[in-house]
Amino acid sequence: MKLLKLLSAACFVLAASTSSYATTLDFDFSFSDGPVDVFGTISGLSDDTNDQAATTITVSSVAFGLDAVPFLSVPTSVSSNIFSVSGGLITTANFSANVPNSLPLPGRLFLLLGFGPTEIERFGSLQATDVSGSLLFSASETGGDGPFDPGIPTTRPIPLPAGGVLLISGLFGLGVLRRKASRQTV
Repeated sequence: MKLLKLLSAACFVLAASTSSYATTLDFDFSFSDGPVDVFGTISGLSDDTNDQAATTITVSSVAFGLDAVPFLSVPTSVSSNIFSVSGGLITTANFSANVPNSLPLPGRLFLLLGFGPTEIERFGSLQATDVSGSLLFSASETGGDGPFDPGIPTTRPIPLPAGGVLLISGLFGLGVLRRKASRQTV
């Protein structure tokens, strides 16, 4: 009977501790404006969810020496952060934010991302201004397939809660069989 109580408690603790895990998706985006190519990643979105906010958006490479600019993880002025995901693909997006930048271009960086059903709603734009607000460079692309990678996004590995429950259930079953076998020999 002690074994049954112990296994029941273990099942309850395992189920309660793993129920908070959720799969999040990462999406790559890119756009080009002639000599300037902009690449980045959007993280923290859940599949089949509307009007959710990304947790991290990073511009990983851009011309003029900028490298790995994290939007949403530094002091950011966010105007819009709304994404909808269905079937592992971004279906709508509206993101607008700016961050202070120091080296090599002191000033601010402005990132705009959009995706919708019409070509005019599909765009990506990155602008850099100096400390006085003068435009240093701008990269933007509108139309076409939009700035987001149309492939299936990468998923972060997550624990499999059912595996733990199955393991404990199997151990419980072995305990029951052992108990039956010991009763029959007596």
